[in-house]
Amino acid sequence: MATPHPLLCPKGWEESTEKAVFLLREFYHTMAADGVEVGSSVPERGWGDVRIFLIYAMAMFIINWGVRFALVMPLGKLLLRRQGKPAKKSHVEKFSQAAMEALFYGVFMVMGYRLIPKQEFAWPSSQWWAYKQQSGPSYMTNDIICFYIGYCARYVQGGISVLMEHKRKDFLEMQIHHWVTAVLVGISYIDDWMKVGVIVMLLLDPADVPLHTAKMFKYVSESGTAGSKKRTVNQFFADRIFESFAVVFLVTRIVFLPYVVYSATFEARALIVPSVPYHTCILLLWIIQGLQIYWMSLIVKAVYNMILKGGIEDIRSDSEDEDEGEKPKKE
Repeated sequence: MATPHPLLCPKGWEESTEKAVFLLREFYHTMAADGVEVGSSVPERGWGDVRIFLIYAMAMFIINWGVRFALVMPLGKLLLRRQGKPAKKSHVEKFSQAAMEALFYGVFMVMGYRLIPKQEFAWPSSQWWAYKQQSGPSYMTNDIICFYIGYCARYVQGGISVLMEHKRKDFLEMQIHHWVTAVLVGISYIDDWMKVGVIVMLLLDPADVPLHTAKMFKYVSESGTAGSKKRTVNQFFADRIFESFAVVFLVTRIVFLPYVVYSATFEARALIVPSVPYHTCILLLWIIQGLQIYWMSLIVKAVYNMILKGGIEDIRSDSEDEDEGEKPKKE
């Protein structure tokens, strides 16, 4: 009988499930700050970690769509009703999409800020690379390992979920961003670049929380009639939250993130021997930075329109109001 592939080995899945639960338990102790000491280990970087990644990705996919259908979409239908008429399907889908994005980014942002800044390697930036001068793989705390695998799993499930969601204007850019980030996290995990990797994670998440929250208020505003309290109040909150998003985006992705890219491109060269995985990570980092610059141009455009028109527009969503195949009824 042929030996099954290591990824498909039933005993391997049993062991990986136990380890996935163990890592989550270690991560919980850090988040709860309950005084339980979290252990350290050398990441396996083998088929076991691939199985843990798949377990986390499947769990997040189920949570994403389960919460969406059970809670968020019914809420969207309620909030987006137009003068007693049912909310449009496309509007409910966009509202639900924004709500789940805000939830996932928000949860990972909070976890990241509780976990990463207190790490000894967080600053100065030379600590992101100094350990590479030591022989052999480096130890990482189990909570960091859990967060790292979970972060990659989140982006992969997000890249798949985007294919099932309402198509946005920047669909291609979002797919590039999701998969480039997932590949970057994967390579940095395999080749032991996790310390700088978590710094990048810390900078990428915060801006998306106010962005998607502003979208939710914008969609609710659009469901109200012109001049109504519903439209005026929700438009006000959408504008103020978008303004906070623009500031956070500018600080984290246009000011701080380029320093990380600079450090990886130049500072690291004095401390390590460049390799193919290193050059690949540098390329992917520059692609991600290029996307941030592109999105910053959209933000500037949106702010300009907000000043002229008195309200922010959803520049990253499909502008089509009618559902696909939905036709106006004849009187």
